[in-house]
Amino acid sequence: MIKVRNERVVQTRPEALTRERSNVNDETLAPPDREPPLPPTSLIPVVVPVGAHPARAPAGPTRIEAPWSAHAKALAAAALHAAAGATGTEAVAAVVDFLLESKELKGSRLSCAVAVAGGPPLLRGTSEAVNPCSNAKLMTAAYALSVLGPLHRFPTEMLQAPSGALVVRGAFDPTLTTDDLVAMALALRQRGIERVPALIVDNTALKGGNVPRAFDKYGDEDWEYLARPEPLSVNKNALRLVVTPGTHAGAAAHIDIDNGAFAIHSKVSTVDAGATFRIGCDELDTAGVLRRDAHGKAIIEVWGDVAADYRKGKALVMKMPSPTEGFIDRLRFALHSAGIVVDGEVSEAPAPPGSVAVHTHKSKPLGEILQESLATSNAFDHEMFALAAAQRETGGPVSLADATARLESFVADSLGGVSVMANASGIGNENKLRCQDIVGLLQKAMREPRLAPLVPALATPGGKGTLRTRMLGTEAEGRLHAKTGTGEGACALSGVVGDVVFSLLVERTAAGREAARAALDALGIAMAALEGSASARAPLLLTPELT
Repeated sequence: MIKVRNERVVQTRPEALTRERSNVNDETLAPPDREPPLPPTSLIPVVVPVGAHPARAPAGPTRIEAPWSAHAKALAAAALHAAAGATGTEAVAAVVDFLLESKELKGSRLSCAVAVAGGPPLLRGTSEAVNPCSNAKLMTAAYALSVLGPLHRFPTEMLQAPSGALVVRGAFDPTLTTDDLVAMALALRQRGIERVPALIVDNTALKGGNVPRAFDKYGDEDWEYLARPEPLSVNKNALRLVVTPGTHAGAAAHIDIDNGAFAIHSKVSTVDAGATFRIGCDELDTAGVLRRDAHGKAIIEVWGDVAADYRKGKALVMKMPSPTEGFIDRLRFALHSAGIVVDGEVSEAPAPPGSVAVHTHKSKPLGEILQESLATSNAFDHEMFALAAAQRETGGPVSLADATARLESFVADSLGGVSVMANASGIGNENKLRCQDIVGLLQKAMREPRLAPLVPALATPGGKGTLRTRMLGTEAEGRLHAKTGTGEGACALSGVVGDVVFSLLVERTAAGREAARAALDALGIAMAALEGSASARAPLLLTPELT
């Protein structure tokens, strides 16, 4: 259930775990791509292979590149060569046509649009809406910016009920942390509040279920990007577990968890120093109902092994089995840390009539939050953005269906576009967008102040986010801002470089997803090279790196 860096996910049963000898150190692998990997097809728990002893890491300040990087650079050089002598949109068309006819994309369902200098997009492939993968987050971010504004700060209120009970009311802040809750509790303590007779958590801004459409298609998976949105969340409704070895081979491992609402059943043993090891974890349930221990805590099972000399510990991140219980645990911890005593019980209910605000925590501005959320393609954040924007529009409690319906209306009303927004994050295969609508949105973001944070928030090759290992050493590095997308049998890349805006959406990747991603990166490299030659208006010049 847990993704560690860019290591391949191994699907196997816990009792069938095997250890492999390897000199690979997990610290040398690329940082995690927040895009979801190809999801497993069965409901058997996922096990993640982990690297061996840190001392075996290769020396040298080498930059880690995506596995398909050399392929992408060669493909970009070939595409630029095919366009040699052409200028402007003719050069763009030649590059696009070459790539779309390449063996890497041949047989796939393609939708591509490229626009130069604010002009109309050049279209290739199908003009129908197709799976945008995480490019759907572009629409969600734009919708949130349009409705809430880039300066919007998500509020979390603390109120005092007429009975004296402390009420905490949420409004879909995706950034609230344990430290924030401690700071809020200290603010109460400074106001002279030392005891409260009871706690009430108010999640009534959300009506209906908290599982976005298509998330349930992943069955029993517990990946962190499947964390469920709630008006009150903490630490992105994810859990962090750290597994450290026992004192010697054969000893039980030790597991720390950053939330006391959940019980750990450990089946992790310590193996020989230097050995490659595997660890997996899973929330335990029966027919969708969480299994609990004698104290009523939902059970998380951790299994596998860890090398005796892996003293730094292996961190695992998974979605919270029960977000409200996780929030309450961190709230209790914060109040205790501030010296505030809770005498009574905790309940989940609306704020009682007559409750008075005593403190409000506000997040960073939305435009600033997007700089991290969009670049890293954080699914949880975007589900929260859509709900908050829908709540602003309706003025009352909203459902996930309300949020996606309003997202679709935004695409239609703002862009004249066509979409199916099954969820706000692009998870699964049910979302549909047209490439020309994505290009239109990026063009709109380049000229409208309210959408101005969108393009700078995108990932950059060699820089931030999901492109940091891609297109290194090419004209795209340091210049291209783009949104990646990776799904089951699909991938996407949409971006801006200078005054060139493009979107390529690929479904049914006939040659395989890695080959398709090489073609996507080749398009990004080639567009940067073309834009670099006087914004694609001067005769095309091949750069030394690509010839």
